[in-house]
Amino acid sequence: MDAQLVQISTLNQKDKGPAFIALIPEILSRLDPSSLVADLHKLVDTVVNQDSVGLVVGRQVLSELVKILGEGSVKDAELRKRVVEDTLTTVQPRIVSYEEQVNTLRFQLADLLEEEEEWSESARVLMGISLERRV
Repeated sequence: MDAQLVQISTLNQKDKGPAFIALIPEILSRLDPSSLVADLHKLVDTVVNQDSVGLVVGRQVLSELVKILGEGSVKDAELRKRVVEDTLTTVQPRIVSYEEQVNTLRFQLADLLEEEEEWSESARVLMGISLERRV
C-alpha cells in the first residue's frame, strides 16, 4: 500500500485524484478488517496531510470515501464505525479545510451510535458539527 501511495503522489496533479479514488474500492474489498482499516488510514493520511497531494485532490478523495461509506459499502457496522472514527481523527488537525466531509462523517457516526442505542454519545458527536459556513 505504501508503495502505491508514494507512486500516486508523484503523478501529475490532475491524475492524482482519480488514482487515489481508484484505491478506495480495492481497499474496501479486503477481507481482513485490520488491513482494511490500516490501509484506509494510510490513504486518508496521505491525501489530507501530505502537501504534495493538494487540497483539491484531498477534498475529492475524502468526498468519494465519505460517499462510499454512506452508501453502506462496509456492511459490518462495527467496522464502519472504526473506519469513520479513524477518518475523523486523521482529518481533525485540518478540519477547517475538510469541514463538509467531516460534518457528513459525523452524521454517519451519529447514525451508527443511534443504532447501538448510544444516545448520549450520538448527541456529543452531533454537537461537534459546524452549523456556520466559513467564507
